[in-house]
Amino acid sequence: MTNDATSEQLADPHAIQAVFERFIAGDATAWLGLPAVSEVDLDAALGPAEEASDAMLGWYPARRAVYRLAGSAGPADVAIYSRDGTVVMAEALSLPPLPPLDALGQPSDIKPHELLATDAYVHEYVYADRGLVLSVAQPFAPDGAWRVVRYRTIQRGTEFGPDLHRSADDDIRFRLDRGD
Repeated sequence: MTNDATSEQLADPHAIQAVFERFIAGDATAWLGLPAVSEVDLDAALGPAEEASDAMLGWYPARRAVYRLAGSAGPADVAIYSRDGTVVMAEALSLPPLPPLDALGQPSDIKPHELLATDAYVHEYVYADRGLVLSVAQPFAPDGAWRVVRYRTIQRGTEFGPDLHRSADDDIRFRLDRGD
């Protein structure tokens, strides 16, 4: 079974559940993107959300719903973001074991940080061909290890633009003295 994202809507409850269980298992090297799924079909497959609320995703409002999945390594929560009744992003709320970044190849894009960390700068690595977005912490300490701190999926080939991404406001202001 593949999870290759296509324009066809995935509606089979067992297939939807299997796709999200594969996502939370963390097999990022085999992942092929978030399939097209409606909120109605998602609820039918996963049951009612543990919690649901309005949220901002990128610069625009979205619905955020948290579902508990059985998973092969035990229960795990996944946050599902949707707009206009269609799922647009999923985020594993607990990091699964992930392969080394080298195993994924070069990201198709690296976006500015959405998260702030006290010990690292957090880049957003986009793997458009895999439908993956990883928040990767680059430590400030020269001997520190790079680490994935967030694991998300979008549809393959989707631009990780302002509808999905919003850089963090780290509230640093510079005043340039121009001698005026």
